[in-house]
Amino acid sequence: MKRPALIFAGLTLLAVSFLFFTVVYAVRWSGKRVSNPQPSAWEADALPVELLPQQEWGKPRESLASIISTSSTRGKIMNLPSIKGTAWLNSRPLTDSDLKGKVVLVDFWDYTCVNCIRTLPYIKEWHRRYKDYGLLIIGVHSPEFPFAKEIENVERAVKSFELSYPIVLDNNFAIWRSFGNSYWPAKYIFDANRRLRYYHFGEGEYQETERTIQALLKEITPSLNLLPTVEPIKDTDVPGAVCYPVTPELYLGYERGRIGNQEGWTPVRSFNFHADRAIIDHIFYLDGWFTVLAYGVRYVGGKEKPYGRLFLNYQGYEVNLVMHPPEDAPSDLKVEEGSSAIAGEKRTLGLVEVYQDGKALTPEIMGEHIKLINGFSVVEVGVPQMYNLVKNPDVRLHSLELRFLTPGTEAYAFTFTSCALPPN
Repeated sequence: MKRPALIFAGLTLLAVSFLFFTVVYAVRWSGKRVSNPQPSAWEADALPVELLPQQEWGKPRESLASIISTSSTRGKIMNLPSIKGTAWLNSRPLTDSDLKGKVVLVDFWDYTCVNCIRTLPYIKEWHRRYKDYGLLIIGVHSPEFPFAKEIENVERAVKSFELSYPIVLDNNFAIWRSFGNSYWPAKYIFDANRRLRYYHFGEGEYQETERTIQALLKEITPSLNLLPTVEPIKDTDVPGAVCYPVTPELYLGYERGRIGNQEGWTPVRSFNFHADRAIIDHIFYLDGWFTVLAYGVRYVGGKEKPYGRLFLNYQGYEVNLVMHPPEDAPSDLKVEEGSSAIAGEKRTLGLVEVYQDGKALTPEIMGEHIKLINGFSVVEVGVPQMYNLVKNPDVRLHSLELRFLTPGTEAYAFTFTSCALPPN
């Protein structure tokens, strides 16, 4: 009886070993092909993609940065790929010859991304300080949502953010893939010889990034006398700022989102949702007639109620929501007196009332895009962008209710601020 058992155990061990080898090999191989593709723009002597940092559980994105020494990469250096996009703003299309002899900072961003938006003041200042000393900043706009592919929307955002350096639209993610990039925002700095010398994913490390710019500029002109690095522009960047656990980014569409309602809705078809049960924290629920799209939800109106509602129990300092106005908002929108901020008014905007903990927002916690209209806290959705809804003094659990008043208004993704200076 022992011998067959040993044979069986041996065969089992062999099968498990084979399975382990197969899985590990497949994971390693698929990781190269899918997670970090190695496209043709990476030359034969480029830095192998596996040497670029990968996001690790429990490791903040702010720490994903590194200065690359040309003497420590065994001759394996990523060369700057050609930058060829859908369209250019603030510049004619730049060629390889335009980049020759420059320190080039490539910034991958999206105009609706809150993490990207918070880095822009620093990038603008670096452009102002160093553009005459050989720094060339190229903002690569890789869109997270379909409407962010439209040049007029990007132009509006570039003007609003007062960006004057070259911006290239990367609507088909060709530049993104040529870098093997995986993050918004992501910064890559190349020296005058087109070699990758620094990268950073996410927010933070602004002084380290600027010191790298200065060092690479001095490689071109050693006699340069440059200013000290930029002081923290935002309170949350000051040493001592504390970051707390908050509700993670929430996507509202069926491709990446999770709706708390357990009803039998169908994607891209209008459905009458009911949120009449206790809700789970950090998951959103709908009430009323909505259509669930790939990237978000659209309020479609209904006769039962003059509005549709979204509920969410969240934790965070600030609440942001990417929204899109109605494509063809009714010009005679009118709802019952006393139940809406716009009763009796004619509007063509997408209007959304915002409530926290069962009450309209007070001036102390109103976000940047909130207005008080007839005693109601309202956001006017006029263009597709990120809207800042709430600014809390602390981080604790709150209940959020949005009332969509205008059929056709769309909501895409929530983000929540986690960092602040501790009270004195």
